[in-house]
Amino acid sequence: MKKIISMLLAIVMMAGCMSVTNVFASDISVTINGEKQNYDVMPVIENGRTLVPMRGIFEALGADIKWDDATKTVTGTKDDVSVVLTIGDTNAKVNGKEVALDVPAKIVSDRTMVPVRFISESLGCTVNWDDTTKTVIINMSKYNMAKLVSTVHRPVPTEFEKSNDLKDNYYFSTPTIEENEELYAQIKAQGEVVCTTDEFAGGLGNVRGGNYGSYSVVSVSGQKFTKAIKITCHTLPEKTADFIIRTTATPERNPGDGVDSKDVMLLAFRMRCVSGGDANGNGTVQIQIEHPETYKKALFQTATAGKEWQVVYMPFTGVANATSIGIRPGFNVQVVELGGIEIINMGKGYPTDKFPNTIEYSKSLAEDAQWRKDAIERIEKIRKGDFSVIVKDKDGNIIPDAEVEFDMFEHEFQFGSSFNGRISDTPEYNKRFGMFFN
Repeated sequence: MKKIISMLLAIVMMAGCMSVTNVFASDISVTINGEKQNYDVMPVIENGRTLVPMRGIFEALGADIKWDDATKTVTGTKDDVSVVLTIGDTNAKVNGKEVALDVPAKIVSDRTMVPVRFISESLGCTVNWDDTTKTVIINMSKYNMAKLVSTVHRPVPTEFEKSNDLKDNYYFSTPTIEENEELYAQIKAQGEVVCTTDEFAGGLGNVRGGNYGSYSVVSVSGQKFTKAIKITCHTLPEKTADFIIRTTATPERNPGDGVDSKDVMLLAFRMRCVSGGDANGNGTVQIQIEHPETYKKALFQTATAGKEWQVVYMPFTGVANATSIGIRPGFNVQVVELGGIEIINMGKGYPTDKFPNTIEYSKSLAEDAQWRKDAIERIEKIRKGDFSVIVKDKDGNIIPDAEVEFDMFEHEFQFGSSFNGRISDTPEYNKRFGMFFN
């Protein structure tokens, strides 16, 4: 009788323990990168270790799995990591190296259950336990990069005149005023002057937003021109489009003939800020040359100048019959003067890189500027990282000292630019921009 009672007590105690374990396990949750996982068999606790369905955890972590029913062995493979577990065996293998397990894999309700922490950490993940919510928290490594899915790739240069030293850059020098003037004289001799200062000034009169300012034609001394357009903006408009001074002068060769979209032209003028302007005393205007009905613009560019006369060159092309010319001065409360205004038509296909250059680079763009050194230091720390390439033969054996060539065709970082494709009349220019800005 005592033996029977003892057996009954043992059975009751075992059933009680099983009941407690099952209840505890039913409350466990598993998240991967913040996403809750759902399994057809609930996780179980074995000696303080959480076991989850084999297929569910391996596939969620991006691994391929193979099951050998004869040996009751599961193999999970991801990238260059291979994990092997056998049912009931407390020894597993990671890349062929034996690792001891606190709890072996086991079968529950016809499902192979594996230790979640061991599997996750073997595949490069971090694992944490939230006791309050009874949650296993898995985060996949930040180095597990997604595959590129784009089928369109920008051209990448494969031949370089420079080295891979970040200090070995291209630097662009700025022509002197005298060099630009000489170049402009050559341009003017080759092309046709289709608009002069007299024509430009004589055609002024159509003003939008006259309550914001006014204009007049004044005499100028000490310059190669004798007349200038003096523009006053005494009240700042809400939008620059609210204050526009237009002229009846056009960039046409002959009035009424229109403009060919393939003609390459250059607008040149001198400008200075008489008073007002921005915080540095610089005045700003915007020149627009557009179609009078569609308002499609062949030129829409700003010019800035200080107290001294500044030479401005603006190349433009690309819009048929863009004949309406206007000036937007509503950038500052200011008085500016524009003189020596000319538009030169160079005909079809003239290379715009032959034009004089308005740009004046500031000292901050010097080769030894501190910001360049700081940028290179940030690139070394932030924009660079290590990665490994493992070369194997068809049987999966690693090939030591393999020679590998790389050809980058795309990158994850999304660059942007303010490049206007209309600046060039040649497809080669645009193609090269796409290459060198990659």
